[in-house]
Amino acid sequence: MRFDKFGFGALIVGVIMVVVMLQVFFMAPEMGGWTLQGLWNAVAEAAVGGVLLLGVFLILIGIMLLVL
Repeated sequence: MRFDKFGFGALIVGVIMVVVMLQVFFMAPEMGGWTLQGLWNAVAEAAVGGVLLLGVFLILIGIMLLVL
């Protein structure tokens, strides 16, 4: 198995970004800290954000198809 330095670096940077964003936005001490409820809130917000992005992309695709 070949070890890719860039893949490993991307994995480490991605994990650090996810942990920092969880800490800043969902697991802050005023929100209850690192609890199951905080993690569930983070998953729910990510799902809502994904659906919103999908809707925006579909609107943009629809506009481009109407114009072209």
